[in-house]
Parts: sequence; structure tokens; C-alpha cells
Amino acid sequence: MYSNIMLVLNNLETDPKINTTDTAIKGLRQLCLDDFGVVLLNMPVKEYPKLSSLLPKMADAKVQKSWTGATGLVLLQLSLNFTRMMQYRKTELTGTGLKNQRILDYGCGYGRFLRLMSYYADSNQLFGCDPWDKSIQICKEDGINCQLDITDYLPTSLPYEEKSLDFIFAFSIFTHTSYRATQTALNALYGVAKKGGILAITIRPSEYWTLHAGLSDVERQSLVDDHNNKGYAFKPHNRAPVDGDITYGDTSMPIHMISQISPNWKMLSYDRTIADPYQIIVFLEAR
Repeated sequence: MYSNIMLVLNNLETDPKINTTDTAIKGLRQLCLDDFGVVLLNMPVKEYPKLSSLLPKMADAKVQKSWTGATGLVLLQLSLNFTRMMQYRKTELTGTGLKNQRILDYGCGYGRFLRLMSYYADSNQLFGCDPWDKSIQICKEDGINCQLDITDYLPTSLPYEEKSLDFIFAFSIFTHTSYRATQTALNALYGVAKKGGILAITIRPSEYWTLHAGLSDVERQSLVDDHNNKGYAFKPHNRAPVDGDITYGDTSMPIHMISQISPNWKMLSYDRTIADPYQIIVFLEAR
């Protein structure tokens, strides 16, 4: 870590007022976002025992790789790109950034983005949920300091106050859900979003299927046709059904389909980064 980061860490380590996770996170916000991310990526650090006991430890490399396909600084760079796009677009669309907003990470996994979003939101403003209990278990064991909830794979409601959230995001969630699971989740998210609240989700373009391994030419073309003609392409994984529906697999859809699947959401804009070209980020507003 650079000397300017270590100077901040040294000061926080020896400051008696830094004695909770919240005070440690607030202290780290004097760093820029990238340096904030680097510090959390490296936790725990033996030279800073107090901060290491207060800040969440980073998930081990096996967990990072299993959930995302990447690890370390490579993964952090991709995560920072998405975080910055959320901050920029939220400000552009509403005039208000992510600071002091009530934020939900829908499908939080091991807390990859919850760590970074704590740069903007205090623990009582930040929420994470996931239908896989192992994800929530890892978040808690690693010391993610916010409300964490296990949700249904086909959620008709979410454990948050109605119309209470300013910003919701779901990275690489709707790239994997069946039509029914997508519609159910979008409707449930609308129930907890404030009017005018923003939802950021990622979806895949039809070009994704050209890279999908293990498909025959016929199956590949069929999925592209489904995307272009039906507005939704889904290849289920070998999973047990939930209420008769295999909810998880690989998915692509055109941008305009989101508001058709759940008319409660109005499409505002989209973004993407060439560093992660098959994650199109769509920004929607709760009507």
C-alpha cells in the first residue's frame, strides 16, 4: 500500500476514538475510493491489529473465484468500475449521489459490493440480501456490518419497510434468473423502493451466447433467436425447481424488455465498461 494510505491507517490505529466498525469505516473515507477498496481488499493486516479487528476481513481467494471468476486486484478494479458508475449515474439522474442514501445490494453474495458501498453509506443505511444462506453466512463471518437477510428465490416481498429505499442494485443477478424469477424479483424490489428511487441491474446482450461454452450450434442460435424475437433467452442450470420453476441459469434480454417484464420500472439510461463487456448496466426509476 502507498505511503499516504499507511499514514491514514497509522493515525486511525492509534486514535482511541476509532473503536467501532462504523468509526473505522468513517475514518477510511478520507481516502479516495480506490484506496478505500485496497485497504478492505487486504484486511486483515498484521501491522494494524485494531483496525483488522474492526474492519471486515476479505473473503478468501477460493470464495472470490467461486462467486465471480476472478480475485484480488483484478476483481477489485472491475468492482470499482461498477461502483463509480453507480455513483455517477445516480448523481446524473437524480442530482443526489449515493452518500447518505438507503441502499440495498440485492443478491449480495459474499459482500463484494457491500464493502465498497460502505464508502458512501453508514451501516444503518446499507442492506444486503441473498437467497443462498451460505452467502449471508460468509458475510456475517467476515464482519460485514449492515443488515443482512436471506430472501426467497421467488420473492413476493422483501424484509424492508415499504417504499423506504433510495437506491437498489443487483450485479450479475438478472443475468442468471428465469423469466418468472426476474418478474417476481423486480416487482418485490418495487415494493421497497421509494417513488423515484433508482434501481441498477446488469443484463447480458445476445452476443453473450457466442461465448457460452458447451452449446451446440443449434442451441446457440435458438437462444439468440429467443433473445431477439421473444425478448428473453434463458438456459436453466441443473438445479432443483422452486415452486415448479428452475430459477437459476444463464439469461439474456434486450434493454427495453425490463419495463415490459415489470411496468413499475421506467428505463432511464444504461452504461457499460469494456473491461466487463457482457454486463450491461441498466438504470431504472420506480414509477
